[in-house]
Amino acid sequence: MSNIQGLLDALGDRPNDFKEGRYTLRDTATNAEYWISNGFWFYGMNSPAHYRFSFIDKIRFSRALNKWRAGYIKRLNILASTEQ
Repeated sequence: MSNIQGLLDALGDRPNDFKEGRYTLRDTATNAEYWISNGFWFYGMNSPAHYRFSFIDKIRFSRALNKWRAGYIKRLNILASTEQ
């Protein structure tokens, strides 16, 4: 099993617990912070421990992150349409 399987599952299961900053993606439920700036080659965990993802994990994380971002945009659009 991959070291990041829990992260991938969490992105799908509880997307509202994640907040994207300028350089990082933070899991507010666990206070884990993931480095997403500088693109694919630099993906990894910043806190509570410093860990760089393997190549395969970077691919899997990239796909999950893109899905999460697409879902985030949809959630924003739904919120905007209900406020009108």
